[in-house]
Amino acid sequence: MKKKTWAAALALLLIGSFAFIGCDDNPGGGGGGGGTSLITWTLTQIGGAVNSEGMPTSDTTAIKITFSAVVNLDPEEDIYVEGGFGNVEDITGSGREYTIELDVQYSELAVIFIFGTRV
Repeated sequence: MKKKTWAAALALLLIGSFAFIGCDDNPGGGGGGGGTSLITWTLTQIGGAVNSEGMPTSDTTAIKITFSAVVNLDPEEDIYVEGGFGNVEDITGSGREYTIELDVQYSELAVIFIFGTRV
């Protein structure tokens, strides 16, 4: 159990600095002349507690992704999780919050890819 929690925490640390850049809607085209805004995201580990000695006491059960603005993602198409940690049970969400439910079985990293073509 120790290694599972640390692997999930390390994965969160590795991918925590990702950001989207979204363009304003401009149906008339114009290519690059419109405004852009930075959409940031934060990750929250659900489960995966450690005791006062830094030793894991429970496994990670999910990862919550919170965006700084509403994004238009299809959880089944736009969010992909890779790694030898176990299985992805479900990916749900809309708007600003998405949740990836995990079945952690091994001490491996989970890497999250987000393909934001609809951002």
